Amino acid sequence: MLVYKLPLRDLLETDGIMGKNINKISGVSGAVPTDEGADYCPLITQSLVSKLRLSDINYFEYESGKTKIEMCDGTIHYTRQRFEFFMDYIDERFFSVGRFLINMNRIISIDSEAVVHFEAGSRVYLTKKNYVELKQRFAGYMISYFLSKGKMGL
Repeated sequence: MLVYKLPLRDLLETDGIMGKNINKISGVSGAVPTDEGADYCPLITQSLVSKLRLSDINYFEYESGKTKIEMCDGTIHYTRQRFEFFMDYIDERFFSVGRFLINMNRIISIDSEAVVHFEAGSRVYLTKKNYVELKQRFAGYMISYFLSKGKMGL
């Protein structure tokens, strides 16, 4: 079943590539079809139109009017899509802290220097306040995750 989740007009306006006849571009009255319950979010930049698998995203970062998206393979995407735009696509794996939306499944560790380490070796540096908040949330997330798998010896 196809669900029309996001108006194409909103997407195109984010990168200034709005055409005069939006119906010819989309084939549907200003909407983009998406699979219901899909594990993806759309990415539209000046040079790329793509869907990103949420499980492959390390984090989103808002910086200087752009959203930076780092993938688990080290690829980095920049888009003018607003940070809030991605909030409609993320789920409980992602936690908003400071200017970041961090995928808890991709974190390897959070050290005492307020550095978040991801699987591919990338890092995010947090303020001390955001460090405490994320560390508490990550600990709770890990406990819930391992309890659900029956692997927590508590």
